Amino acid sequence: MTTRSVPAVRRGSLRSCSPAVAASALLALAGAASPACAIVTGDEMSAPSEGYVGTFNGSSGVAIGAHWFISAKHVGGSVNSMFTMKGVSYRAVQIVQHPTMDIMLVRVAETLPGYHTIAEDADVQSGSPCVLGGWGVTAGDALSDGWNWNGPHKETWGANLIDSAGSIISIQFDGPSSGVAVPHEATFAVNDSGGGLFVYGPEGDLRLAGIAVSVTGWGSSRYGNAAFAISLPQLYNWIMPYVDPSRPLASSVEAPRASLGHPVTTLLFLGTAGSALLGRAGRRRR
Repeated sequence: MTTRSVPAVRRGSLRSCSPAVAASALLALAGAASPACAIVTGDEMSAPSEGYVGTFNGSSGVAIGAHWFISAKHVGGSVNSMFTMKGVSYRAVQIVQHPTMDIMLVRVAETLPGYHTIAEDADVQSGSPCVLGGWGVTAGDALSDGWNWNGPHKETWGANLIDSAGSIISIQFDGPSSGVAVPHEATFAVNDSGGGLFVYGPEGDLRLAGIAVSVTGWGSSRYGNAAFAISLPQLYNWIMPYVDPSRPLASSVEAPRASLGHPVTTLLFLGTAGSALLGRAGRRRR
């Protein structure tokens, strides 16, 4: 991981997506592209002791239950594939795909050492600080306006601010001279697909807000590029009947599994994360 010092963040700054970025985000819903790993331009953030991010089928996943982790559907993998986290491997025994979103749940045979709770929708707001964690490529050669994706694959953690929130959460990768970069400024890169975008809970714990699914640009992270994660608070009622049936559902929303009539699906095989170019998009600030 290449590091550089960055200025302190202006916490009051807000950013908004252009229509082109919004269109790219909609493509992510169908798994049109795979994203990335954490490219960091501040001092690299140390992996939190209670950060439960692992690697699955060459990309990333996040533990969300004693026997479950979550990832992007396009990451693929199959029953008997291994999820490796904190140096220990766990065998996949069931894979459940969301019927429409680029999200999948994977049950493992062994008990995981810890997991993240899902953030509440009210905690995922534009301008809020967030933490990124993934098992993808890392920053290699420096460019005049970013970094190439030719660093080693490893678990990396970084920070950013949420640009916009909704069914898709977006962030922007800001350069050191932008005046809005946070310490440990980071974005996602290839094989961070399935990695986590976290917000802080009331007690300072990392709560999982989104799963990385796509980025703008390809082969490098340029300052101004965007990354996208599917929001999990809005999928809470689909997730919990599988991961923890004892946890109450949001009373105002019917669980999609029940309403859509999609049973649990065990996958025999899906290919590894693709490398399709999502496309680059401009951004405007306000």
